[in-house]
Amino acid sequence: MVIVTLVQVPINDLETNLKRILSYMKKAKGTDIIMFPEFALQEYTGKIEDQPNWEELGGSLAKISSACKKYSMYAIIPTVVREGNERFN
Repeated sequence: MVIVTLVQVPINDLETNLKRILSYMKKAKGTDIIMFPEFALQEYTGKIEDQPNWEELGGSLAKISSACKKYSMYAIIPTVVREGNERFN
């Protein structure tokens, strides 16, 4: 049996969202897959220049990856990333 946990979170800044995501992951120990909504990691203003790039997200994603290993789970965290003047979802 696979246990999936869906989490709805308010959207704030990257640091606040990361802390919240890691906290939910800890609480969901024992789940196989934890899924967060779009923009759970970063805030969304609608402006391309406000979206983080891969370097800005890298440290946060590394911490989430470590938590996945620690709690033996997979995390689905849809993100939007900026590369130049383009957004990728």
